[in-house]
Amino acid sequence: LLPSPGKRLNIIGGGSRNGLLNRMTAEAAGVEVTAGPAEATAIGNILLQAIAVKRVAAPDDIKSVEFR
Repeated sequence: LLPSPGKRLNIIGGGSRNGLLNRMTAEAAGVEVTAGPAEATAIGNILLQAIAVKRVAAPDDIKSVEFR
């Protein structure tokens, strides 16, 4: 449980492109919904794979990864 209720929800990944889903989520949760980035799911997957094959040493190190 959170110490206080959130005021905003950020939906990421491909589902963030669905305006109806975002609107219904906002209405059901009673909070503002922001959407994006749609690429977040893919980026997270890539970073976890980089950890698995030891291209990134530890989960905390993913903060310093630069995409070119």
